[in-house]
Amino acid sequence: MSCVSIIGSMPPLRLAEFAVALSLASDLGLGHPMEMVLASCLLSLRLGELLGLGDDELREVYYLALFRHAGCTADAPKAASFFGNDLAVSPGFLSNVDPTKPWTLLGFMWRNVLAEQPLVKRVTALPEVLPGFMQAILAHCEVAQLFAARLNLDQRLQQNLLVCNEAWNGSGIPGKLKGEAIPRTVRLLQVAEEAIYAHHFLNPKAVVETIRQRGGATLDPAIAERFCASAEHLIERSRLGSPTIREEVLAAEPGPRALLADSQLEAAAHADVGRVGVSSGIWCKPGPLAVTEWERVRLHPYYTQRILSQPQVLTEWGLIAASNRERLDGSGYHRNLPAAMLTPAMRILSAADVYQAMIETRPHRAAFTPEQAAAELKREVRAGGFDGDAVNAVLAAAGHATPEVRRQRVADLTEREIEVLRLVARGLSNRDIAQQLTVSPKTVGNHLQNIYSKIGVSTRAAATYFAMQHSLV
Repeated sequence: MSCVSIIGSMPPLRLAEFAVALSLASDLGLGHPMEMVLASCLLSLRLGELLGLGDDELREVYYLALFRHAGCTADAPKAASFFGNDLAVSPGFLSNVDPTKPWTLLGFMWRNVLAEQPLVKRVTALPEVLPGFMQAILAHCEVAQLFAARLNLDQRLQQNLLVCNEAWNGSGIPGKLKGEAIPRTVRLLQVAEEAIYAHHFLNPKAVVETIRQRGGATLDPAIAERFCASAEHLIERSRLGSPTIREEVLAAEPGPRALLADSQLEAAAHADVGRVGVSSGIWCKPGPLAVTEWERVRLHPYYTQRILSQPQVLTEWGLIAASNRERLDGSGYHRNLPAAMLTPAMRILSAADVYQAMIETRPHRAAFTPEQAAAELKREVRAGGFDGDAVNAVLAAAGHATPEVRRQRVADLTEREIEVLRLVARGLSNRDIAQQLTVSPKTVGNHLQNIYSKIGVSTRAAATYFAMQHSLV
């Protein structure tokens, strides 16, 4: 069963329903409590209503809040290399760093970067971390914008996703806007998010003090003051911790209730929602996993199923997507389903997932050749793990026993630029790419700048997303 046939059999799906499900994956990827993005969304709407925003601006605020962190794992492997557990970075940052006091950021870095490594290694790494941290924040915005573009969302919304980390005093990222040059919807969302973070990560009683202190620095002082004047009422109406918050967010969508077209649904199907709940420090570990790490990995299909369990229209997707590690002999995870409970779509997905994983380089092994991967899948069929028809369908789709189809060039990239982009998407540094292509790192850097210019991004994470989006990797 193809993705297209699944989509064709689905009842209509609201954009808001998909955005709410995606926001739960964002919470997981950030290491935040589930439904924190939803609370920020509701608080943004209530604050917008207080400020007298019209339906168009309220709708923009609504979707800014829900898609704001869609790129939250864009640079997770890099964060994991410095901090160990990338899922702990955001909670630690929000609990300990005051953006109006730069020394608190330096203190956070000093306490957490390579914390278990020798002092010399930590001191050597620190100069790389802060620029990398800023680059990661920019990457999050760019990937969120690219995801919104893939869904063909409103152009203004796409552009505003790029500036969500600007600051009132101009100290934000990328630092091109300040004051009222920052769109009002973004400034409003910033106040609401900071209030939600302060309420959870600091102290519920310190919310007003925190927002008032940051007003005029990172936050719009007028919006901050309006919030502070009605903080208790606004926070109560944001329904923090409410068991029905998902339904309340869906009911609160301003304006017409847009439905996703089939093309948008197919784009939405590419979102990887379960893996974000496992630290990249585990996914990128070069050696064998410890028992506790392996148990974390086994949870990722469960996360996928829970994220897609609501609304009801996504349940079928969730059940299929959560079966990517199931096996016919019942040895898979997370549900250990027997063959009788695995649908054709589930069988195809599990075979395709393993084939794709084998032909990609992993921290603990080199990539299989397509022929080696095909042979391994056939061996698994003989052992009873995979369905023979499903494996044959996957191998046929992968081009086995058929002439290779030459890829059409994307964004006017040259063959060498596509080659560089693929290596970037695999996580190689400029130096590693240079060694592999037998050129200088400077030449690789020049290629990379040309690539950025042609595809309209400025970070490696966004370039990687572009490569995935256009099936270049």
